This record gives sequence, C-alpha cells and structure tokens, in this order.
Amino acid sequence: MMKKGFNLIELLLLIIAIAITIEVSSVLINYYGLNESLVYVLAVPFVLIFFSAIFFAWTLTYESNNQILNFIILLIFNILMLSILIILPIYYLHNYLILVVNLILFLPYPVALFDKFKSITYIITDREKMLEAIKNDGGYELQYADDTLKADREVVLEAVREFGYALNDADDTLKADREVVLEAVKNDGSALQYADDTLKADREVVLEAVKNDCRALLYTNDSLRADREVVLEAVKNNGFGLQFANDSFWADREVVLEAVKNYGLALQWASKELKKDPELKKIAKG
Repeated sequence: MMKKGFNLIELLLLIIAIAITIEVSSVLINYYGLNESLVYVLAVPFVLIFFSAIFFAWTLTYESNNQILNFIILLIFNILMLSILIILPIYYLHNYLILVVNLILFLPYPVALFDKFKSITYIITDREKMLEAIKNDGGYELQYADDTLKADREVVLEAVREFGYALNDADDTLKADREVVLEAVKNDGSALQYADDTLKADREVVLEAVKNDCRALLYTNDSLRADREVVLEAVKNNGFGLQFANDSFWADREVVLEAVKNYGLALQWASKELKKDPELKKIAKG
C-alpha cells in the first residue's frame, strides 16, 4: 500500500536538496556577500525547484525499458550531483566535515548506478536460475532476464507477485495479460502505469490498483476517475488520491470525509463549501 509522505528515494533526494541549498546559501552570504535575509527568503523556493529538478532527473532513469539510455542518464546525474557535492565544501566552504556528510548522503546513487550497469552487462538466460533469483532476491531480478524469459508467463507472474514494478520489464504481450497485471497491481498499485492501455481502463484491475495505491488513479482513464466506487477505494487507501479524482468528487462530502480521515491535508482539494464544514475541519486537524 502507498505509504503516507515520502518514500525513501524521495526523502533522500529532498535531504540532498536541503543540504545543497544550505551550502549554496552559505556561499552566497560569506563568499559573494549577498544580503542574508534575501538569501533565506529565496532558500525555500530554491529547495523546491532543486528537489523537483533532481527528482525529475532521477525518475527519467525509470521511464523506459532502454537500459543503456537509463544508465547514461543516471551516470550524468551521478557526475553532476557528485561535482556539486564536492565543489561546494572544498572550493567555497573549505569544510571537510561537510564533504564527508555530502558523500554519505550521496551513497545510494552510485549503488543505483551499479545496478543499472549490472542490468546491461549481467543477463540471465537460464529459466531455473531466473526463477531461483526471483525467489531469493525478489521480482526486481526480472530486469536481468533475457528477452525470452521476460516473455515467459510463469517467470513474469512470479516476479510481479514479489515486486509489482517488475511489470515494467515484462514483454509487451504480458503487459496486456489480465492475470499478470492483476498480480502486479495487487503488489503495487502504481504498477498500473506499465499495463497495456486496455487494462488501464479495466474497472476490476483499476479497483485492485487503487486499493493498494491511490496514485493508480493517475494512470487510468477519465471515466474511471469519475467512478465513485473507484474514487472511494482510492481515498480510503490514502486521502492524497483525492487530487487525482474527477473534481466533481471534491464537493462529495462522503468522499472528502474518507479522504481527510487518513490524510488531513486532503481538505485543500475539497470544494469551498466543504472546506468550511466544521466536522471536516476538525477531522483534518487531527
């Protein structure tokens, strides 16, 4: 199910964005003599913009099945980030403790780069070996399978049951396989984004997806985003999903109530009238 707040990668990217912002602020104040108040005012939007930029760069590496392109993007990302994290503390701040902290924060990204490199150079062709890898290490291992195994229904089923996002690595024919996609979205609702378009419009598939992750609403069609049962299941999973629903539900008190029960900030997407509702306001405040 979708976790409230940031997932681990998003949290780490945000921490790096904040760390770099603090360091840049210090450079602007102490090295270039900019007004301290002005720098602090600009710090918040800088964090948001920088976080958005590096998060976009990071997610680009998962947008396609082209592992070589993904590796190149991730390599560029690593080089640029590492350059910033080394240059700021050494050249401007002359503080090696900050350098050590930066490098510790940066550690997950070379690991991810190594995984991408492994996915290009390390290919599993043996079916039994692939099934064993999935059993021992999880469905994530499907990315290392050769094309024949990525089209093997049993192999892919095992993978998506362990790791819904493995659907991204499956052959296109299996992305249109209803059972395969159902198993994937039961594990991770956001895996719906990798399904064939026909299944993104399949009501049962979408219902299973939103029960697991409200963000699955993003990947279905307008008709199902306007389906009351689908929307209710999404906001029961996490009220954050209210923003993805048809805006007619923003004025639906029952839907908004379910949303604010588990995510108080969902009230921001409610209609003007419901934002003033005393009970909803009380629940939203916790």
